[in-house]
Amino acid sequence: MSFRQNLNFGKIFTALAMLVLFQAAASPGILKVTCDPGTEVKYKFDNNGDGKIDDKDDTTSKFDENNDGKVEFGLGSLDEEKKIGIVRVIKISDGGTVDGEGKLNENGNTLASLEPFEFPSFSASIVLVTVLDAVAFLQTTNPFTVDQLLNVMNGTIAESSAVIFKDGSSIPDLANFSSDLIASLPNYTGEAKVTSFDSVEPVPEPATWLGITLAAAAATGNAARRKYPRVQSIRSH
Repeated sequence: MSFRQNLNFGKIFTALAMLVLFQAAASPGILKVTCDPGTEVKYKFDNNGDGKIDDKDDTTSKFDENNDGKVEFGLGSLDEEKKIGIVRVIKISDGGTVDGEGKLNENGNTLASLEPFEFPSFSASIVLVTVLDAVAFLQTTNPFTVDQLLNVMNGTIAESSAVIFKDGSSIPDLANFSSDLIASLPNYTGEAKVTSFDSVEPVPEPATWLGITLAAAAATGNAARRKYPRVQSIRSH
């Protein structure tokens, strides 16, 4: 490979490394939601630091355009993710409307400090609203499996004290009611089903991205050397 080819290769490698490092820094985490194929998912979080979800907080809506039952939401910059203390996910699961609120910021815990983790989603014959103490849930062994049936009595279950079940049938627009209103809803009694697990996952760390880039660059360099073999001079003795 000539000096000029080496120089150009070095420039390409540097640009690739800077690109992937920027991408890793700009996207600290992803919320992955499982839903009924082709349906809409709404995601809302406390983004003003008051520890509650209300009409001051933005709602992001996405449809499952791939019809694969999966929707992903970016969590903004790392600083923005660290401010998230409560998350609400509203979706269609097993044909029913499900509203799940996860509380995260007790003792300074946030999405950024807890990830990666999974949290359960539930459905029932009514509009089910669940409130999950994510910190308490993650401190114990997960007692849930998909399709597991649960007997809910006055909002609670024997399997876990970290989840409270509320009846949201009286609320016309789930996306636009507050955490305070959730607390005032009647407790649910009846059967609930574990439908899926959603997750919060970090993107690969910069070192991981750099490793991927180095491997790709090495492969590119090897291919270039095979295509442009170095010419060796022959000296007479």
